[in-house]
This record gives sequence, C-alpha cells and structure tokens, in this order.
Amino acid sequence: MTLERGASALIFAVPTLGHVNHAIALARFLADWGLRSHLVTAPGMANHLSRVATGIDWSAHEAFDLLFGARRTDGRSHFVQIFDPDHVQAAFSATVELASAVRPALIVAKDFVAPHMAASVLAIPSASYLTDGIGPLVDAKVRQRALPPQIADDFLGLAERLQTLSVAEACLRSPGAGDLILARGYPELDEPPPPWAAARLTHLGALVFDGPDQEIDAWRRRLARSWRPLIYVNLGTVAYDVEPYRRIARGLEALQADVLLVCLHFTEVQLGPLPSNVRLERYVPNEAALSVADLMIHHGGHGGLLSSLQAGVPSLVLPQNTRSSAQGRHAETVSRLGVGLELPAAASSEQITLAAQTVLSSEFRFRAKELASRLAARSEVLQLATGERISQLVRDSTARSAGHNRASPS
Repeated sequence: MTLERGASALIFAVPTLGHVNHAIALARFLADWGLRSHLVTAPGMANHLSRVATGIDWSAHEAFDLLFGARRTDGRSHFVQIFDPDHVQAAFSATVELASAVRPALIVAKDFVAPHMAASVLAIPSASYLTDGIGPLVDAKVRQRALPPQIADDFLGLAERLQTLSVAEACLRSPGAGDLILARGYPELDEPPPPWAAARLTHLGALVFDGPDQEIDAWRRRLARSWRPLIYVNLGTVAYDVEPYRRIARGLEALQADVLLVCLHFTEVQLGPLPSNVRLERYVPNEAALSVADLMIHHGGHGGLLSSLQAGVPSLVLPQNTRSSAQGRHAETVSRLGVGLELPAAASSEQITLAAQTVLSSEFRFRAKELASRLAARSEVLQLATGERISQLVRDSTARSAGHNRASPS
C-alpha cells in the first residue's frame, strides 16, 4: 500500500558519481511508494545532479563532503572521515536543519552516521542503504578494526553530548544502523546476513539508475555497433592506479573486437598510447554501454555486477580493492554462476587476452541472458516486499507521533 501524497524522505549520498546515481535510483523507487525524496550530498556532485536528477529535489552541503583520490592528501579513508567528530558535528547540525525544512517521514543514509544520530533525536525512522550488498555487514569486524581508537573515542564522546550514544555505538559496530537495512542486490547472490541484522534487512534487487532516458538513448546512438564484438571496460568511479587500464588495453589489442574503455580519472596522456581498437571515454552510462556490449570487464564493484547481470552480459572481473573482500566475493559469484571469469588484480595482458576470448564464447552469453530473465522477475518480487516494509515503517511512526501529540497537554 502506497503512502498518502505529501510524505517525504531525506536521502544522504556519498559524493561519488556511482553512489549519487544509486541514491537517485532509490529516490525514484520511493516515489513509486508515495515518498518524495530530497537527496543530500556534497557540492562536487552539483553539476551531475543538475544534469540527471530530473524531478528530484536535492541540495549540496559542505558538511557531507568526503575526500577521495587526489583530494585525499592525509591518507584517511572515507570510512575514517565519516566518524571524525568535526565532520559528525557539522553533518548532525546540517541534518537537523534540513529535517526542519523538509519534515521527512524517513531518513536514509549511505555510510554517513550523523543522519542516523539526528533521526534518533528527532524521532524519525531511519534506514541504512547498502549499495554494495550485505558484504559490509558480513565484514563488520573489519570495520571496527579500521577506525583509529582515538577517533572512535572522540566520536563516542561527541555522541554522548548529543544524547545519541546508543545509535553511535550501533554505527561503530556495523553499517546497518537504523530501523531498516536496504540492500541492493539479491539474497540468493549474497552471503547469509548476520543474525542481528536479518530481521531488519530487505533486498531491492537490481535497483539501478544510469541517467535520464534521453541521455541513454543518445549514448546508444553514439555507440553504434560494428560487425565485431564490443568489449566494455569500466573499473569504477574511484580509481588510484593507471596500470590496470594499460594492461587491459594491451591484452585486448590482440582480439578482433572493439573496446570501449571508460576511465573517469586518467587522461589519454596519463594512460599512454592506446591500441587502435580502443575507444576512450570519460563517462558512458552503464545501461547504454551494456545494451551493445558482448562482454564487460570490471572490478567487481556492486554496480558493475548488478548492471551486467541485469543486462545479460557476461563479465571478466579483476578485483582492485585489496582493503575489502566484497569485490573478490562478487568475482566468485560471477564465476560460480557461469556468467564470467575471475582474474587477479595483477593479471598480465596475456592472461586478459585468453580470458576475454573464453568469455566471449556463446556458452557464457547464453547463461548470462538466461540469468537476466530470472533476476528481472525476482527484482519485482523483492521491490514489492521492500516497498511494503518501508510504507509500514512510515505509517507506524506517523501513528505513534499522532498519538503522542494527542496525549500531550495543549
């Protein structure tokens, strides 16, 4: 049952292209259930949101800025940054201010902890948004070890002053804070959730946004097929090393195939000379590229995994993030399902050549198309169940609030 018109949600998105697109996908989903979303991220995403977030309210705040790539000069991961007391205080105050203006019935946060803390003070239900599946829940102990003890102590000291200590402790234990845990992906493809998270966990299937329809169509026309297979290469929206791109390009030079290499972070000068069959683009929507691709080479990020599975395109996966086991698990999933192969991050150009030749075979493509059909039907079931749970959570909270107001003396 959808909610009455007028209900709203605040969604807080990590300021990278991929995560902002995930937040847009969630906003569009919530709109189908009667919740109008206001998306919040950092100023660096303003141009992207102006271009693609049609029909979605949004705002950009310095309080939600995180440093990635070349901007991260102190070596602190974004995980450490989100627990820094100065960041938490600023983000907490900004959330309270935004909530007073938007009056949300639900607050959703990807990674950020301050919105959950503010939600508890304001008595607004909150949900965690796990855009990378439930891997972060499974790796919760890794999360605890990654935070310097002094940062953790200072964070808890601030939480105590803000009267949000229990929520802060939950955020330290895992990324699954809040009343609900919304996970992109499929339970069948994820590991079993920890017992403490199972009751609050709900999956969203392949909830994907790659751009406005007119932009997707324009890119499809630009990517007009030749008679040769097309290999789509995308190692994600956060990258630190140029060498994997070079090895992949050299490995694909020997194939009778066209290569679309999407690289947001390195220029053609930084990449060096590229083979004649490689076309370099800074950005292409996944949906457009996958609509014409015969193979996707990616790093095992959850976005690339879901997009390729949804499109029925087989994968060659080279995990890049050694600090997390998620990409390796996704690579194993692709291999286990028979819709692709896994290679190590340091795979040679020769290994990439042989693996790409293998995955381009009709056997892999057939299995990928068959799986995509099954997952499309599964997504509908999962999204219906998740929409019902969100609606019930908001209705229950609204009823409690109304009852409290009636009981309060005038």
